Amino acid sequence: MIGLSFSYILFTLLDQHEFLVRIYWVVIAIASVSASSSTNVIYTRAKYIIMFCILGTTFGSAILFLIQKDIHGDSYFLIVAILCIIGLCLNMYTAFINYATSVFFIHIYIVMFFGLLESWSKYTFIARILCILIGTSSIVLVTYLTRGRKFLHIVVKEMEESYLRLKNIVENIDETISNRKIMPLIERSIKLNDLLYDAKYEFLSKENYRECKRVLLLMDELLLSLRSYRVLELKKNEYALGLYEDMNQYTRDKIKRNFKNITIRYQRLTQKD
Repeated sequence: MIGLSFSYILFTLLDQHEFLVRIYWVVIAIASVSASSSTNVIYTRAKYIIMFCILGTTFGSAILFLIQKDIHGDSYFLIVAILCIIGLCLNMYTAFINYATSVFFIHIYIVMFFGLLESWSKYTFIARILCILIGTSSIVLVTYLTRGRKFLHIVVKEMEESYLRLKNIVENIDETISNRKIMPLIERSIKLNDLLYDAKYEFLSKENYRECKRVLLLMDELLLSLRSYRVLELKKNEYALGLYEDMNQYTRDKIKRNFKNITIRYQRLTQKD
C-alpha cells in the first residue's frame, strides 16, 4: 500500500498519465522481493532486483526498439513471442541456480510480453524503472521498520543449548567421549550457521552479529578438537605410550583453552543482549 500510494501521488503530481496506468509494476516488484520470509534474503533480493531489473529492462528494451524499428506485421509478433518464451525459459532454468540471473531474464520476458500488447516507448521504460525502484524501496523500508527477531530468538536458544552441551563434555573430558554426543552438536552447528545468516539483520548492531559469528567459529573449532580427541582415543594402541600421553594431554589442553575462549566471548555476547 505504501509503494502504490506513493507512486499514485507522485505520478499524479507530475501529471504523468503514462506512468500512472503502469503502477501495477510496483506490485510486481513488491511480490518479487517479499517472496522470502528471511529479512536477510529480502535485502539481498531488493538489491539484485534493482540492479538486474535495470539491466534486464534496458537490454530487453534495446532489442525491442530495434525490432519495432525494422520489423512490422506478423513477423514482429512472431519474433517478440519467441524472445518472450526464451526469456521465460531462461528465467525458470536459472531460478534455482543464480537468483540475480533469473531476475535479469524475467525482466526481459516482461518487456517482451508487454511488447506483444503495446508499443514499447521511452515512457514505458522509464515508468517501469521508477515503479521497480519505488516497489523495492518500500518493501525494504517496511521490512526494516517492522522487522521481528524470529530467527534471532532461535539462534540465541540453539546457541545456549550448544554451549551447555559443550560445557558438559569439556567438564567431563576425562571420560570417554562418544560420537553420540559429538555428532548432534556438529549437526546443530551447521543449522546454527544457516540460522545466523537469516538473522543477520535482526541483530541490534553489526558488532553483535560479528561477535555471535566468532562464537560459532570457536564452537566449530572446539568440535574439531573433540573429534581429534575421539580419534586419538580409538587409535591409542597404535602409538607408543609416551607419545600417546603427550598427544592426549596436548589435545585436552587445547580443548580447555578453546572452551575458555568460547566462554569469554559467549558471556560478553549475552551481556550485550
